[in-house]
Parts: sequence; C-alpha cells; structure tokens
Amino acid sequence: MYDCSHWRDRTRPFVLERDPLCKLATLCGGNAPSTEADHIIPAVKYIAQHGGDYRKFFDPSNLQGACKPCHTAKTARGG
Repeated sequence: MYDCSHWRDRTRPFVLERDPLCKLATLCGGNAPSTEADHIIPAVKYIAQHGGDYRKFFDPSNLQGACKPCHTAKTARGG
C-alpha cells in the first residue's frame, strides 16, 4: 500500500507537513526533520483492530513523522 497514489500523494505528504520534526526522537532528540511517515501501531495490527478495514492504513491518527535513523531503529526493534 506504500506504492499507491493515496499514500504517496496524500497521506505521507500530509503527515510530513503536520509533523515537520521527528516525533520518535529516540536518536535525534526530536531535532531532525521528518522524512518518514511512521505507523504508531504497526499497520497490520491496527487494521486488524479495526475489523480488517484496510482504509485504516491511511488513518492520520495512527501516523507520525519520523527521521530516517529513528524510524529504522524502531523498525529494527519490531515496532
């Protein structure tokens, strides 16, 4: 779903504009620009929590801006 136009053209740009600085702040202290749109609750789990509604993949309330290093670290931890 990351390759679809809804993500590329609407959701991701919205999140990066809304959260210009990294919300994860684990490595950067929240001072780095957001370059990634991070699912707060992993997308698969969040969709399952909502009865399999795949539209929840794009739910901005479950997304936050993150810098690449912090996002990579979170993903490596399984988050």
